[in-house]
Amino acid sequence: MLVAISVLAVVMTLLTMLFVALSSTFTRQEAQHDSTGGASVGMQRIERVIHAGSIVSRGTQVLPAFEAGNQRSVSLHAFFDTDVASGPTTPTRVTLEVTSSGELVETRVMGRVVSGRWVFDRPAVSRQTITRDVLVPGSRVNGTSVGSLFRYELADGSLIDRPLTSAELGLVVAVRVSLSVRADSTGRVAPTRIERTLGLPNLDATR
Repeated sequence: MLVAISVLAVVMTLLTMLFVALSSTFTRQEAQHDSTGGASVGMQRIERVIHAGSIVSRGTQVLPAFEAGNQRSVSLHAFFDTDVASGPTTPTRVTLEVTSSGELVETRVMGRVVSGRWVFDRPAVSRQTITRDVLVPGSRVNGTSVGSLFRYELADGSLIDRPLTSAELGLVVAVRVSLSVRADSTGRVAPTRIERTLGLPNLDATR
């Protein structure tokens, strides 16, 4: 009887260990899947916004495609709603930003004409969280500093890894994006990173 109980105890211990191992594996796989999905969704939106970047002009007013840019956020002008007959109508100022909590947020402000010039002073028409669990540029993960989400390539080939100056805004011809997402706060799962160099087809400048 004692031997049977001992054998049963060993079997139960082995089954418990197996269950814990399987549960841990499933959790890691689920986190990796979530990280990959989040990074893919985030990069798709970033690509759409950057590719839509356009110079905005009205009369003598000419606004560069980029309004501002640094390592974790970018603001640019774009045309999204296009009528086939009349072409693009109202420009939008779009901001993509990674918050301190790791959310990739897109904010849109529609332009309006004031005294013959485009201005973007109205409240945002939308503010949407695109994806979560983004590694915040400048933060430290496992003792390593997270690199820039956005870097900016100028017409002369130089690469800017800092906030853009006003003189550089009109010289940007491409954005290098490095998006890292980790949907696991324990650190057991490596982040998913997607890198792209995104041009602006609507600009006259070429890479």
